Amino acid sequence: MKQLLKSCNYKTLLISAAIIFIVASISIHSFDLYIPYRLIRALIAFSALIFLISVHGRKLPLWITLFLIFLGLSSAAAVGYENSVMATITVVLDFISILVLIAYVVRKIKFKIIFKRLSFILLAAVLINGYLLLQFIGLFKEMTLNHTHYVFIFLLAISIVFLGFLTLAYNHFFHSKSTFIFTGFVLLFIFAEVFRAFGYYELAYSSVFVYLARILLTLAVFTLVHFTFLEKEEIEESKSFSA
Repeated sequence: MKQLLKSCNYKTLLISAAIIFIVASISIHSFDLYIPYRLIRALIAFSALIFLISVHGRKLPLWITLFLIFLGLSSAAAVGYENSVMATITVVLDFISILVLIAYVVRKIKFKIIFKRLSFILLAAVLINGYLLLQFIGLFKEMTLNHTHYVFIFLLAISIVFLGFLTLAYNHFFHSKSTFIFTGFVLLFIFAEVFRAFGYYELAYSSVFVYLARILLTLAVFTLVHFTFLEKEEIEESKSFSA
């Protein structure tokens, strides 16, 4: 199946599917059909998962399967986001999906070398991101539906910042097409989550942020799909680790 898709240029299939999902999402949202709009987000995740399972079968990495499952479930739960319980469940599932990505990346890097070689950059990144994180969370504090909801939004924000740092460090010490594609996927996903929050809470230009969030989320998922087609031997340890 994988060889057949390669011969048929699976990239064309991914691009076509991405365009369909993006156009459908924008069209549905323009008619204020918010429930179908949110369900399309789940459909994107589960469609990608079904496609990957049909292509890779049992060879599909567990972390990708789990990520897409939790992403799809959180998207489905978001249908009832105005309800405090469903809102909390949505954020919890989002948080778990981020943890799955962190668990994958954290096994790929060595913290001792990161702290040794990037100590100043790390300190600056922590201080700047920490300040921006507190400011960002402050925007949503009055909009949360209950204390648990707020706590998990805070944890989600921290995990997103941590994931971004780990991914950039991973790409810095490992030099391959795979790490570059993976980094692109993570950055697209992170910005999709940020714009999604801006759009939902109507902080500014909400419609623009809603559309950007959906476009970036779609691109992120299909970038992840593309990542699974890369050859494993492209993922090599950086020589700087052994230096």
